[in-house]
Amino acid sequence: MRLATFFLTLAALLFASASAGGKPHVVAAQGITQVQGEAVVVEILYLADGDGDGKAQAHAALHRLYPEVRDLTSADFKTTGLLHDVFFDGIAGNDQVAVNYNSAGEAASLAGQGFDRLLAGMNTWTDVPTSKFAFAFGTYTSRSPSLVKESPGPQTFDGFNDIGWVDIRETGVLGVTWYTTTRDEFDMAFDNKDFNWNADGSGTGFDIQTVMLHELGHALGLDHSDVQGSVMEPYYEGTRRVLHQDDVDGVTYLYPADGVDLPPSVTITSPKNGDVFSPASPITFTGSASDPEDGSLTTSMIWTAMGNVLGTGGSFSASLPMGEYQAIASATDSAGHTANASVLFSVKQVSATVTILKGSYSALKDVLTVEAVTSVAANLASLRLEVLGKQGQTFAASMTWNARRALWEYKGPLGFSPASIKVTELSTGASASASFP
Repeated sequence: MRLATFFLTLAALLFASASAGGKPHVVAAQGITQVQGEAVVVEILYLADGDGDGKAQAHAALHRLYPEVRDLTSADFKTTGLLHDVFFDGIAGNDQVAVNYNSAGEAASLAGQGFDRLLAGMNTWTDVPTSKFAFAFGTYTSRSPSLVKESPGPQTFDGFNDIGWVDIRETGVLGVTWYTTTRDEFDMAFDNKDFNWNADGSGTGFDIQTVMLHELGHALGLDHSDVQGSVMEPYYEGTRRVLHQDDVDGVTYLYPADGVDLPPSVTITSPKNGDVFSPASPITFTGSASDPEDGSLTTSMIWTAMGNVLGTGGSFSASLPMGEYQAIASATDSAGHTANASVLFSVKQVSATVTILKGSYSALKDVLTVEAVTSVAANLASLRLEVLGKQGQTFAASMTWNARRALWEYKGPLGFSPASIKVTELSTGASASASFP
């Protein structure tokens, strides 16, 4: 099984409806268990009642249905997904993923059109011209999907990707999908008792082609997308049978057609969206860029804001006047494809406070100890200590950030008895003073 680092293919039925707020809405829950000693992911699609936390309802249904399943966490799967090996093994003539269909028990509301809708969904992904991925119909089968627990007999890996219909005993569960990340196999089943499925996209009930198209996207290796209107968006919002450009880009990235030059990707590490900076504080910009064909493009990145170049490369610092900014980092590969990423931040005068927590002086040891905190973020703040002696002496020093204790501190020799101290946060001018007896 080939691993890919671009898409995380954890979800096969993580498909939630946007229709919340007191109305029934579709929510997904996922978990992990073992089949024949191998980890498998199980997903359910659950129709929540809208009267409470839909996610909690879905997870409760998952555990009622499959008590042995525990919730899936980020520790189970990190940032790698799966690619089907047949597209990269160099063997001619096998570049396709076969899907089999068992029509037994198909929902009566589909009037026998379930296979046609499945084939339409498969063809939609196969027909992307910039991708070499292809689904192929295997055969009509009498097998019930072997990984689906509702199927008769023991759960097992049988080497087939089967889709069928069962009566899921937990009321409210529209469908289940079981799949592994250690071999290229998935099985899927839809409930044939409690729901109204449609095949014509009329909007009455649930459009089976829309759901199948989305689930087949997971089967080929795509995770969810945050692009509104995409097939892989994690919401059921009615009939959606045409791929968005984002869906096309995703399958092309995983399985590019021969001769297709892929665009680069750009990531901004800092600053973060919503960061606020002081005019006196330099802003650190960091990021990276890479291209499937050209490798790293980080050194050639160009950063702009408001039409002006801020800097180049993967890391630099710049000071900006007060204002609202959108910084754009871009990179261009040798084929002329450009990609960019952006971040929103602001530069403004920040009202701040400084509080002196401790100010003490040991004449015996000639050691002054000062501890202070400020409301300015630690990575932006710079504190200065000023001391006035009882005989008019003066002393000044920078204070050091102690991350372990989450405060600023100074401890060192002074050479005279202090009368007062003043701590100033330099970027904002906020200060606090304390006197000594």
